[in-house]
Amino acid sequence: MKKLLLLLSLTLFSVTIKAQEIKTKNINPYLSLGLSITNNNDFLTSSYPSLEFGLSGNYISGSLVFGRGSLKGIAEKTDVINNYFYELKTSYSIPVNDKIIAYPLLGIGQYINTKHSFIEYGAGFNYMFNDKVYYFAQASNWDNLWYVSQGLTFNF
Repeated sequence: MKKLLLLLSLTLFSVTIKAQEIKTKNINPYLSLGLSITNNNDFLTSSYPSLEFGLSGNYISGSLVFGRGSLKGIAEKTDVINNYFYELKTSYSIPVNDKIIAYPLLGIGQYINTKHSFIEYGAGFNYMFNDKVYYFAQASNWDNLWYVSQGLTFNF
């Protein structure tokens, strides 16, 4: 778990440094924090957190997502790396007005150290508080279950 947190910290640091270089090329790095929930009576089992590092430009975004398959058992001694996943995701931005952006999304992912792979597809929207912070909400089919996800996106 410590190695995973160290890796995420180093990645975030690298993305922040690269943001200064990339910004001049009209490509915007971002970080999203999200929580996805499905229709189930057990919130901890049916919800998963995620952290997304991405680049967007010319209406197209590509990202690398890290997350955990459920909130149940997170950070406990019995927690194992197999509960965590990574995903490559892409989306296309469709401006609705000066504050709202709609988007379809598509992703493919894998649970770490397992043969369990999955696809994700769906749609959502961003509400821009300002140029740096967005709220997002989306509905997507992730690993054959429908989820509603919400979160915040921070642009560098």
